[in-house]
Amino acid sequence: MEIGKRLPGLDGLRAIFCVGIVLFHVNGAFGSVFSGWLGPVYAYGGYFGNYLFFLVSGLLAALHYKERFLEGDFRIRSFLKKRFLRLYPLYFLSNLCAVLVPGTARTLPKTIATFLLLPPAGASTSPYNLPSWFLSVLMVCCVLYGLTGTLSRFRPRLYLPLCGCFALCGMLFMRLSLSIPFLSQSCGEGYLNFFLGAFLAEAFLRPSPDARLLTAVSCAVFGASVLGICLFGFEGMPVDARWVMTLICLSLVCLALCAAPLVRFLGFAPFRALGSCSFSVFLWHVPLARWYLFLERRLGLVITDQRPNLLLYLALLLELSALSRRFLEKPAERYASLLRPLFAAGVLSVFALLIANGVGDTFTVSLLGLCLCAVGLFRRSAQVDLGTLVPFLLYCLVGMLSAFNIYRSTAAGYYVSMQLVFPVICLFMATLEPERLRFLKRFCLLVAGAMAAVSVGQFVFLAVLWGKAGRLGGVLTNPNAMGIFCVSAWFALAHCLAEREECESHLSSFLPHLEPIFLCALAMTLSMGSFAAMSAGIFLVFLKKRKETSGQEAFSLLCRTLARASLGIGTGLLLYLAAARTNVPASCLAPFLYALVLTACWKKFLLFLEARPKAAVLIALGGFFVAAAVVLSRPSSLDTFTERLEMMRNGLGYLFRYPILGVGPGQWRFHNLYGDEKYFNTWYIHNALIHVGAELGMTALALLLLCAIRVFQKQTEPWAKAGIAAFFVHNLLDTAFFHTGIMALLVTTLSEPRARDRKLGNRTVKLLFGGFALIFLYNMYYCMGT
Repeated sequence: MEIGKRLPGLDGLRAIFCVGIVLFHVNGAFGSVFSGWLGPVYAYGGYFGNYLFFLVSGLLAALHYKERFLEGDFRIRSFLKKRFLRLYPLYFLSNLCAVLVPGTARTLPKTIATFLLLPPAGASTSPYNLPSWFLSVLMVCCVLYGLTGTLSRFRPRLYLPLCGCFALCGMLFMRLSLSIPFLSQSCGEGYLNFFLGAFLAEAFLRPSPDARLLTAVSCAVFGASVLGICLFGFEGMPVDARWVMTLICLSLVCLALCAAPLVRFLGFAPFRALGSCSFSVFLWHVPLARWYLFLERRLGLVITDQRPNLLLYLALLLELSALSRRFLEKPAERYASLLRPLFAAGVLSVFALLIANGVGDTFTVSLLGLCLCAVGLFRRSAQVDLGTLVPFLLYCLVGMLSAFNIYRSTAAGYYVSMQLVFPVICLFMATLEPERLRFLKRFCLLVAGAMAAVSVGQFVFLAVLWGKAGRLGGVLTNPNAMGIFCVSAWFALAHCLAEREECESHLSSFLPHLEPIFLCALAMTLSMGSFAAMSAGIFLVFLKKRKETSGQEAFSLLCRTLARASLGIGTGLLLYLAAARTNVPASCLAPFLYALVLTACWKKFLLFLEARPKAAVLIALGGFFVAAAVVLSRPSSLDTFTERLEMMRNGLGYLFRYPILGVGPGQWRFHNLYGDEKYFNTWYIHNALIHVGAELGMTALALLLLCAIRVFQKQTEPWAKAGIAAFFVHNLLDTAFFHTGIMALLVTTLSEPRARDRKLGNRTVKLLFGGFALIFLYNMYYCMGT
């Protein structure tokens, strides 16, 4: 048999059994619909699917690598490296998505076992994405097979006895049902079927295998197994049903390779297409189901008939799996050496944005920080600005001391324990090469744009179907937080677009289309503090350009910037007013469609502004009417501003009463509640500096202010400098500094190592990442104890 990259019969078999695994796991979530004729699949689809995939994995490993091992052309290190880079990225992403589902029970043993790819030994150490235990065991099988191939290189006769030994060990572990990693029942199932697949490969590695004999034997085994099931049923069979499942899967794999009629049937194009992305289907079906059900509950959707619900879920799963295959699996196969740092830098840092539901939680942030530290331990050097890093680390240390003073634990400070991830992100970015750092920034902006787009889509969905429309909080759940998130992303986007001439890429071509999305979402938040911060940043860009160029060029840039902002914000404001201030919320569909067209044509609009400077001036003047409309849409903004001034005055009183360590993180609210002054019913003073001074003391306030000044002075690029200034201005009126996702976006996209920064060596980098990792482990342990 000629061995190619894809075997159509196996692809078709993968497709069929992959569907069985999906239905086996999600049938309860969708009410076990179609149970009349899918009953056997619901009951046994997962068992058959796992056995078959172990068999196919062992078969393909032997077909592709046995001869290379025996001839000495391949080493165990290369084999395991190839397998790990093929399996782990998607395994990690699916488990991370599963652990971030709200309401997920998290424990330290489960977390460590999951992300270290350890085989499960019971429910306490099984992965968060439960079906992915398969990959944990499969990786152990690959290690054992690599050892087998390495030893057989010196004595080829050892190959089959070693495979047989491991298969027998698998049978033994299946019978003993031990709750020990590497020796549990699930491990035994994997060892047995994987090495049976390696045995089966021997029949096809011969120069001229007898296809008729193999077909006849396979049909006989399959027929006898099915007959036994029909006579006794699975539960009443005189032998263990797991052996029968193995025999059925073994015979089907053999038939899919040598029975011509079955090969033609399984080679049907839809089967092959689904089989080629079966790995993604397998890993995404449970996380998608959990998020699907969570969003269904969150949006208040009540669907009585689960049949269309299941079909919609399956359609979404197929689309997600196809995208995963196209943009994750294939690049991982072709550019594995490049994806290791990109996966770590891009995915891990970007997921710091996805935790921004509110201000985040200590466990999730510590988990992400721990993952960054784990990858950072493999980096050898870093270009770090110690003038920024050291003050912020000292600020975190003072915050932990303040938390310990009140709670007798450094992890109890809530935002204090979460903010430790920011220096880790900075340190990790400082270890990346310039090209990968630029890629990371652009990828983060794409994720931020997706979050803004989802928020706008959610607003329109609720307005049209349920008639519910209010200020846009989106994925951050708070309009003010969403506002400064969009402002920070807008300035970071402008900074990246200014760098395009230095770094052109396919990813950069999508960036201009994100601008109207950020501006529309910003308008729908009606966040006055965010608009004030944006105005301050734009004015700073104008002053910076005025110093570097002529006044005419600076004025032209200002007009183009205001024109872009006016059109984007005006569109978002129309969308909000149509949904929230009319008796027909569905009328927001018209401005929503216009916003979609505007997003698609945004590049042409930018070219128009360049070519028609007078038109840019006219559109910019229209921005005054947009600003007036925004102010009139928030008649309560003056009262809100007055209340915040009172809040700041209240917070200033604690600076001198508790100057050393403050009242303690999270304690100002209780002091305000039981004090004699006005109660504000909020956890944070709406001035980040005053809040830090009141809760953590004057020392923390001074260190934080020093760090902010240093960051502002160090940045020379006008748009990045403006973004930092806008964020600082907003924090004089609000609390964006305590939102983990917003700070993660700012740190990732607007900070950049400089050539004059201090270079840290291999030992120092590993020591820093190791120290941070220990703190994150302690924080996770504390969270699970409470």
